[in-house]
This record gives sequence, structure tokens and C-alpha cells, in this order.
Amino acid sequence: MDTKLTRIRSSKFLKIILIILSCILFAECYFTGQSLYEFYENNYNLNGIYSLKAASTPLGNCNSAFAKQIRSDTGKVRKFISTYGDKTKVQDGSAFIKTEKNIKARYDSIANFNIVWREINFVEGHYEYDYNIEEYYYPYLPTSESDKIIIHFSSDQQIDADSRSIDFGYGNSVTGLYKDSDGKYFYKGFPILQGYTDVDYDAIRSENAKLCEEEIKARRASFAADFEQQENYLANLKNYQYYFLDKNTGEVYTNIEPAPKNIIELISHYDDKNFTASVVGGNLKISQTLRNVLEGKDGWPWYVNGYGDMIDITDSYQYYDYCFGTMDPERFDCYVHVNLTDENISKYEDVYSDLYYMQMDQIDQLSTNVVTLIIEFALWILTLVLLIVFTNPQLTLLDKLPNSIHFVLSAAFVVALATIPMVVYMESIGWNSIFKPSRIVAYATIFANLFFIEWLMSVRRQAMNKQFFKNTIIYKLIVKNWPTIKTWANAGISKITHGEIKKRIFLVFTLYILLMFVCAIVYFATMNFATPTILAIIITLVAFLYIKRLSNGLDAIASALTKAESGDYDFSVPLGVMPEALIPMGEKVNNLTSGLNIAIEDALKNERTKAELITNVSHDLKTPLTSIITYTDLLKQCDIEDATACEYINVLDEKSARLKKLIEDLVEASKASSGNVTLNLVEINLNELTEQVFGEYEDTLDELKLDLKMNTPSEPIYVVADGQKTYRIIENLFSNVKKYALPGTRVYLDLSEENGEALLQMKNISREEMNFDAEHLTERFVRGEDSRTTEGSGLGLSIAKSLTELQGGKFDITIDGDLFKVVIKLPLKK
Repeated sequence: MDTKLTRIRSSKFLKIILIILSCILFAECYFTGQSLYEFYENNYNLNGIYSLKAASTPLGNCNSAFAKQIRSDTGKVRKFISTYGDKTKVQDGSAFIKTEKNIKARYDSIANFNIVWREINFVEGHYEYDYNIEEYYYPYLPTSESDKIIIHFSSDQQIDADSRSIDFGYGNSVTGLYKDSDGKYFYKGFPILQGYTDVDYDAIRSENAKLCEEEIKARRASFAADFEQQENYLANLKNYQYYFLDKNTGEVYTNIEPAPKNIIELISHYDDKNFTASVVGGNLKISQTLRNVLEGKDGWPWYVNGYGDMIDITDSYQYYDYCFGTMDPERFDCYVHVNLTDENISKYEDVYSDLYYMQMDQIDQLSTNVVTLIIEFALWILTLVLLIVFTNPQLTLLDKLPNSIHFVLSAAFVVALATIPMVVYMESIGWNSIFKPSRIVAYATIFANLFFIEWLMSVRRQAMNKQFFKNTIIYKLIVKNWPTIKTWANAGISKITHGEIKKRIFLVFTLYILLMFVCAIVYFATMNFATPTILAIIITLVAFLYIKRLSNGLDAIASALTKAESGDYDFSVPLGVMPEALIPMGEKVNNLTSGLNIAIEDALKNERTKAELITNVSHDLKTPLTSIITYTDLLKQCDIEDATACEYINVLDEKSARLKKLIEDLVEASKASSGNVTLNLVEINLNELTEQVFGEYEDTLDELKLDLKMNTPSEPIYVVADGQKTYRIIENLFSNVKKYALPGTRVYLDLSEENGEALLQMKNISREEMNFDAEHLTERFVRGEDSRTTEGSGLGLSIAKSLTELQGGKFDITIDGDLFKVVIKLPLKK
């Protein structure tokens, strides 16, 4: 079975046959649907389609093609009476006088309208607006009482003017133009139609007068012929009869033969089975059949009036307008009769009989068309099902499009290709014309079916390959990347909050989305824009205030931690202004302050204790050490001939001197680190001080074959520092070079100024491998080699750094491989 289905799916011929059948059935459904629409168009009774029966009369529910024809012919009669009158007036030319006046009035209106627009364009290019006083004015135009009348015009006045318009008649109106109490026109304070611009009134009116004369000439030449054409058309309407009496002139207009003596003779016997309406002395009378239609017996009655407005017939006030339009009931007695029944309408042949029999054919075909449409639709669905079943599972390039995008594009093409042929057809025959089904239009829509088939087969292919959900935008953007999104979201929030804050943020976000969704549902359910908009604004404001409060709380905590990072522990986080979720964190930060203060106090206490211990121990060692040094000197002065004893005395002298130096360094380091040093800040020439230190170490460096490259500026650099302490700093640098620099290498010393500071840099190549951190070297008792075979206490760089910082300077060490670099910055003399 699977093999057979696979062979069917691979058969292109079968698919082509099914697609062709589907397109034919789609087009036939479309055509049958047009036929049903034609029935609806002529009945305007949707219930008639549901019950498979027509309205009780050809009028449908007042706006069928038959009813439209009645209103159209009544309008022609009304225009015939107002334009031509009787035949005698047409022949002697008096009937044309009114038409000529109307033409001239129309062209006068057009001329004034053109002048106004040109003057408005002139005004728009010359006015300025004073925002201080909120008024329009015209600075570039000359103003005088005899020449111009330019008034200041406020924005409030213009807003009021923009809410109104001046109608020049014949569909020509101008918004923003207004009249003053004298009847003069103004626009933004500028007088219009009063000769205050460079617009040539005479030229415009002359050109319009020429066009007017040409139209009058053409209309006069065709006036009699038009009269005869309209007269013949109305006379040949056998199923439509009219009788109009002008009570002012006594003239009668009718197409009834023989003409009745008076209208009373006509209305004395009413045929209630047909369309009959009359007005005598302002009183309207209609037949029972017409009344049933107007009262909605065949569905909700409505019609399109002469201005193109759709009018629902809800009371008797609209009855007269529906039957006679704008005909004046005070001046005219009116009578209109139209045959509606088969026994009456079949006696004559005219447009009404054609419409009647067309409607009867539609009624006869109604049941057939409905059944045909159902069968065609079922067969069309069957072809689609077969195409889906026989779809090859192999994915195509189109299947890579996200489903939602594919659906939107396919739907757009289907709707466009299904409606464009009908729109083109209606444009060609006229939207107000009688609709006729067209198979050409129906078969022109098969491309819409092809796009629909393509989309269905694409959905089937993706479903067979289990790719449909995976090809959605939700899956591609969210589900597929959910682990990454979750990790990113959790990581981002965890950096600034604990679990409770994360929950609150996610809760606020989720509630906001849900409430916005509710607002959208409210809008689509009620189609009321104001209520959901106000709700959305309130919800957004509440969410914003909560997030802002949360943000302010986090900012307060971050500011406190920043202070702590910089060493300022004198802070307190205000818990009262924080959301509940942040209070535990704020309390922990405040507790951290207390803990840090205690830790700092303990550290300072320990440091003081150490300093006191070092001072006391050093003091206790100095007394015996002084005795040792003294007695060693005395021994050296004795005449001791034993060489071994002399050697021992020299060793004792050397070690005691080294011990003395160590104790002095230890005391100085202790004082420097604790800040217990008295500074005598004076102006010092750093160039000279550096050269003095170099002079002391020059011989020692030469012995070690260390080549010092000293780069100092020609101008002296003056710093404000303690001379003795600064000398000790530089001396410790040279001492460090002597102890740890690789013999036979160069040593660089650079002295310069930079950003208001004196910059002293010293670089050398280390004798030992420096596999440690640079900051480690400034700690006490740390030396540049682990064997501790060289002289030194490991306090030199620590002392130098402490003394530098005590004088407001900076001391930095950099290690790059075997390159050792010290940078000292001291404040310059101001």
C-alpha cells in the first residue's frame, strides 16, 4: 500500500489533472456565486437566499435593480420638467433661458472660486506668525489706509475659521475662509476678493466667460435634440406611467395615453397589486403593495438617495423621498404607477419587462444555483484533499519560509487575485450598472486557487517531515533559542538581584503582557478605542512607577557599594523608599557597613600593635647592639696578632653594622607605613638631588659594569617634598639596582614633567628570574631573589613607596619579563 501511494505521489501527470480540475471547479464555484449575488442584487433580501425564495415583488427590499430603475426614471422626469418644460417653450427658446442662467451662475462661481484659491496661495507665501502674541501678520506688504487693509489675526480666530467653510456652490467650497459683519471675505486676516493681491480678476473672469459662452452655444445647439430624446424615452416607458401637474402654471406633464382629465381621475381607483404613489395637495398616498415593501415585509428597506447616501427607511417621512425625490410637493401634484405583476407587465416591452423577466429567471434558477454551488464546492474540496494526500514529502525552497510569512503572502495573493478581476469588471461596466455574471471573470481567478493549492501542499510537506511547528517564527525565535534566552535572562538579572527580585521582575513583566492582551481583547470585542487605551495607559504607568522604584532602590544599593569600593564606609541605604523585594538586600548592605567598620578598626589596631612591637623591639635591640659595636671597635684598636681572631673581629663588625642598618630600616618602614613621619615640605631641585645620589653610587655601578643612561631635562624640575625623605627614595632605587641588576647591562633613569607632576623612571635588567607579581615587591621583607644571599632587608622598595605616597606622590612597579621598571610621580611646584 505504501509503495502504491509512493508511486501515485511521484506521478506528475495525476497532480496536473487534479490541479486543472481544482481550478475549473473553483472558477465554476465563483461563477455560480456571481449568479447568487445577482439574485441578491435584484432582491436585496438575504433571507431570501437562506430560504431559497425571492421577495414578493420585483422591488426586493426597495433597492433592487427594478426599484433603482423606477427611481432613475422618476429623476429623469423631474429633470425633464425643470429643464425643458413643454414643447412650445423649447421651440420658441424660452425654455433654454433657465439653463443659460444656470450655466452662467456656475461659471461665475467657478471664477470666484479660482480667484479665491489664487489669493489664498498668495497669502500663504507672504504671512508670518508671531509666536509671542500668537497672531498672523504681513511684514513684506506695504500697509496704508488707502492701499491695504491688513489686520492682525489670532490663531484662535483661525482655528474657528478652519472649523467652517464658505460654499461657492456647484461643489466648490473653501475651508478656513470666513466673512466679517460686512460680508467681506478674509483668510488669516487678509482680505480676499477685494483686490489686495496681484491676482488678475479680469483675466480669470474673461477666460471663464469665454468658456461659458462656448458651453451655452453647444448646449443651445443640442437643446431641442436632447428634449426630443428624453421625451421619446419617457413616452416609450409603457410599464412606467407618470402624471405631474405644476399648480403654479397649470402645465401637465404625462406619458399616459390618452391623457387623463385630472389627477383625481387617476387616484380614484388604486391598483394595490402594483407600484402606485401620488401626492395631491401635499398628501401622500401609496398602494398596499408598495406600503408592504416600505414597511419591511421583504426585509429591511433601504435605498441610495440622489446624493449617494444610503438611507434606511424607518418612517413615513422617507416614503415621499423614495417615491418622488426632491420634487416640491407644494408646487406639484404627482402620480407614478409601475406595473409589478406578471399579468400587467407582460403586456408591454420596455426596460421594466426586461428587468422583470431577468429577475424571474434568477428566481427559477435559485434552487438550481444553490445545489450546483454546493456540489461544485464539495468537488473542489475533494480535489484539494486528493492533492494534499498525494503530496510528495520532499521539501522545496518555499517550505523554508516561516509559516506565518508564507501564510500572509499566500493569503494576500489569493485575496488580490480573487478580487481584482471582479473590480476590473465592475469598473468596466460601471458600479451602478445592472450586474451580470461573467465566466471570463470567474476563470480569471484561477490563479488565486493555484496560490491556495501551493500553500496547502507546503503545509502538508512540512507536516509529513515534522517541520511545521519548527518552521514557525515562535519556534525559530523563542523555542529554539529558549535555553540561550533563559540563560541570558537569568544571568543578566542574577548579576544585580537575588531570587526574590527576579521573581518580582518576571511577575511584573508577565502581568503587564497579560493585561495588555486583555486591553486588546476589550478593544476588538467592543470596538471602543477610548476605554482600552485609558486602561493601557494606567497599567503602563503603574508598571513604570514600580520599575522606577525598583531601579531607584538598586541605584541606592549600587551607590553604597561604589562608596565602599572607594574606601568610604560612611553610608546608609534608605530602606523606606525601596520595594519589599529589595529591603533584605538593603539590610545586608547596611550590615556590611558595620562589619567593614569593625574589620577596619581591628586591622588598624593590629597595625598599631605591630608598629609598637617593632618600635619597642628595635629600641630594646639598639642598647645591646650599641655595646657590641663599641666593644668591636675597641677590639679592632687592640694589638691582636692572631690572624684568625682579627678575621672574627671583622666579621663581627660587619654583621653588627648590617644588623644596625636592618633595625633602622625596620623602624623607618614601620613609621612610614603607619604615617608616623614628620615631613618638612620644601622646594627641591629634583635634577640635583638625583645627580647627588648617582654620585654616591657611580663607583659601585662601575664595579658592577652597570652603564647608567641618565636622561634629565636642561631646565631644573622643582617639586614640593621633604628633601631627606626624597633622597632616601632615590637612594633605595639605586640600592635596588646595585643588588639585583644583571652586571654588564644598562640602567636607564629618565626625569621629566607630565600632567603637572615630576616623573622619575628607572629601568634595569634583573639578575634573577622574576616569576612573581610586581605588587609583591613593595611588601615588607620581600626580596628580588629567594636565596637571600644578597645584602638587604627586603624593606627598601616598601619604604620608598610609603615615603612617596606620604608626600602625595605615586609609586608604581612594572615587570616585563626580565625588565624591571619603577615609576615615581611627585607633585610639581605650583
